[in-house]
Amino acid sequence: MDTDWTHRLLADSSIAGGTAAVTDPLRPVTRDGLDGPDVPVDGMDRADILIVGGGPAGLAAARTCEGLGVNYQIIEAAPEVGGQLLWTHTAIDDYLGLSGTSATALLDHLKDGLKPDWLRLGWRVTGADPERRRVFVTTSAGERRSVSYQRLILAIGARPRPLPVPGLDLPGVHDASFSLSRHAIEFAGRTVVIVGGGDRALEGALTLARAGARVHVLQRSARLRARPLFADAAMANRSVQVALDTVVTAIRCEVGAAGGLIVEAFHQPTGQEVQIPCDAVVVRIGMDPPSEWLRGWLDVEPDGTLPVDGWGRTRHLAVYACGDAVVPAFGRRLQTAIGQGMLAARTAVMVR
Repeated sequence: MDTDWTHRLLADSSIAGGTAAVTDPLRPVTRDGLDGPDVPVDGMDRADILIVGGGPAGLAAARTCEGLGVNYQIIEAAPEVGGQLLWTHTAIDDYLGLSGTSATALLDHLKDGLKPDWLRLGWRVTGADPERRRVFVTTSAGERRSVSYQRLILAIGARPRPLPVPGLDLPGVHDASFSLSRHAIEFAGRTVVIVGGGDRALEGALTLARAGARVHVLQRSARLRARPLFADAAMANRSVQVALDTVVTAIRCEVGAAGGLIVEAFHQPTGQEVQIPCDAVVVRIGMDPPSEWLRGWLDVEPDGTLPVDGWGRTRHLAVYACGDAVVPAFGRRLQTAIGQGMLAARTAVMVR
């Protein structure tokens, strides 16, 4: 490959109308580290490539680092890696070449070959000092530490968007991480309210209906956002009642009510208030990247996503991003996250 031509091409790529620098005055990457062996410095942890997030994008980035022979570290707030694959209990049907594969099998493949001692599980990032190339974390034991890096890859994924009403902490109220395919049979003959009108909300409603549940779908806008595949099937299903233009205002527990939960809402065009007794509530109103800690030093879009160029580079030198954190909701797919994770890692390691 013509290296000079490649670097000129990379130098011409842009982010949000500006030009991204590709020159970073660091020593070449080696297995022993960018500027010395991989050992603690001043009581800190250190990684040549620090990956924040252990979902598909982060694991793909780590596998790429492993293949390129550089050391890396994954920081993951959860007690295990996998991200949204941990919530998936149906066959993966939209990944080219892997249709029908289980999420568990794919996760095992992504983890294969990764060094366990380079995983930092239960570590939550609380802030960063990009000028000194450090992130600050709280470990699973409550210890506050800092981790220095030479390249930072943000594979922070997306988390369930909370419904801004009281009652979310009640027993029987679940967010988007709750697997309806896994628990559907538990709701046979019972009533479930699903808040949201996208693909996951309507797919969940149909799953529950097939299991014998009665389902109310409450969508605040005048139309469903789900694909016709799900929306048409839900509207035609006699066990699914869809209420459009309906805003949830509270969820409360009421002794003696059927199922024990009451969902309070109102119909926007008429102002009519409704109360729906139910056994469970599932909130599926979307996912947002957990990017709050990045605001102030990194560009963050209003929807929480991180702007990058075609190579996964942010405007900040030595900081890259990939996966659901950089893709709008409509474009979030497993294969996209994995491909972006691989590309971000290759760019971080090989481009100077």
